[in-house]
Amino acid sequence: LSELDPEAWAVVAAAMTGVALLLLIACANVASLLLARAVARRKEIAVRLALGAGRWRLLRQLLTESILLGLLAGALGLPLATWTLHLLIVEIAAALPSFWGTIALEITPDIRIFAYTLFVSCAAGIAFGLTPAFEASKADVNSALKEDGSAFGQRLNRSRLRGILIAGQIAACLVLLINSALLLRGSQRALKIDPGYETRRVAYLEMYDPANLHYSQPRLLQLNRDLIFRIANLPGVQSVTQASRSPIGGIRWVSVAPVGVAPSTRGVQGSEPPGAGYSYVTPNYFETLGIPIVRGRTFTSQEADGQAPVVVISEATARRFWPGEDPIGKRLKIGSERASMSFPGEKDPFAASSEVIGIARDVRSMDLRKIDESYLYLPLSQTHQWTSTLLTRTEGDPATLLAAMGREVRRVDANLPVIGAPLYTMVSMDPYFVVSRIGGLLASIVGVLGLLLASMGVYGMVSYSVAQRTREIGIRMALGAKRIQVLRLVVGEGYRPILSGIAMGVFASACVSRALSATLFGLSPLDPVAFAGVSLLLFAIALLATWLPARRATDVDPMVALRYE
Repeated sequence: LSELDPEAWAVVAAAMTGVALLLLIACANVASLLLARAVARRKEIAVRLALGAGRWRLLRQLLTESILLGLLAGALGLPLATWTLHLLIVEIAAALPSFWGTIALEITPDIRIFAYTLFVSCAAGIAFGLTPAFEASKADVNSALKEDGSAFGQRLNRSRLRGILIAGQIAACLVLLINSALLLRGSQRALKIDPGYETRRVAYLEMYDPANLHYSQPRLLQLNRDLIFRIANLPGVQSVTQASRSPIGGIRWVSVAPVGVAPSTRGVQGSEPPGAGYSYVTPNYFETLGIPIVRGRTFTSQEADGQAPVVVISEATARRFWPGEDPIGKRLKIGSERASMSFPGEKDPFAASSEVIGIARDVRSMDLRKIDESYLYLPLSQTHQWTSTLLTRTEGDPATLLAAMGREVRRVDANLPVIGAPLYTMVSMDPYFVVSRIGGLLASIVGVLGLLLASMGVYGMVSYSVAQRTREIGIRMALGAKRIQVLRLVVGEGYRPILSGIAMGVFASACVSRALSATLFGLSPLDPVAFAGVSLLLFAIALLATWLPARRATDVDPMVALRYE
């Protein structure tokens, strides 16, 4: 986890927060059940107190029962969690393309996991058992032995504790659902991002660097020509281009400085020149990937085959170094590569400045979440490294031609390792996109579980309230109350904590969602669709959970209710 970037950390933190909220909802549910059980045990506890048992002893007994319940849940939950985690990893691994390699994670619980499970189980037992234990142990002996139990139950029904439990569950559930909706909408938005180049009909092939094969430079050049010729003649292939790297990821940097521009106007802090991403490409690179040249031109065949110091720059590079000017014909000093990346054997042919001959439309290459700040395209012939990336534009889905392309590569050289995938697959499997999708999936699972628990909690509390008020409802109906009035009475008491919980949940979600802004791909962390849609959905489900017991209360026979104890 220490190697995760801030965006991945945000998703991990959101997942852990969601699990904690789910645990709180579960604790609130169990606490409400224990409160109801305290009513049934009220006379038993009163008898114990009358026989001389101390309140602290009773409190310890009730807390011990709750902790044992938590430990039992932990013992059942640990193997279930291990099994579901294994299934999740298998599903994630199956969804990843083969060029990502094999995912190998150790998921066998160790002593730390057992210790953490023990701690959480005990803490949860104390959390959901403390309040019911206090409520049960402070019973008045005389009144408890005289009353039938319903009086205490009615006081509990109308207490603030019941409303707090319902409101808390609704608020926690709303935070889970809103943030899962934001992550899902963000991941869907990410898949619609236009990277600035064609991805649907372009295949990506990469041959591993054959340095270990000890090929000579002429052999490597001939290898490139043979690969391009064979793949270009496959049926369904429109064009083939070659580049030193994939248009997605694989960052390479060089230091750049415009010639004749004062350092103060470069927008650079300190003496270090600014950097730019770059790639060596063939002249048809822009046509194959559908990247328009908005001004100027691309390389000629003579420039591509020779050592002419020319460069095509991105729009962002033009704005960065020559704002408000025409950069065509200007010169750009391209220095050595950044120390963070080294490529032995690659010479720097740009001891002199390079002429800007064209401006290409901005793309998202180094980071699919944003436009590249600066990017350079250089003639492929000017690199002394073996170039291993082929990009093929096809008439249809490139996935159907990958097998044929692989066969052609093996015919050229059977010892050449090759991997390939449609470019749209590489876009969808960008690490930032994958983190966002996995985060949305986990948040959705936790959110649905939270919704089920919260709905069950509201239904259980209202059902308990109706059961304890059966005699009161019977009296009201015997005195002429109509069914709609009874329904309004029960639902009216139930929707108040629901509305309070939704208000608290919206406020908490607005605070929490800001931490996810970096993973939402331009979606507002206060997205009204997510906030309004989830709030209305939760209100409707919670109201239904309140209405069902209320509807059952209207079917009570007044004569039966009057005899109810």
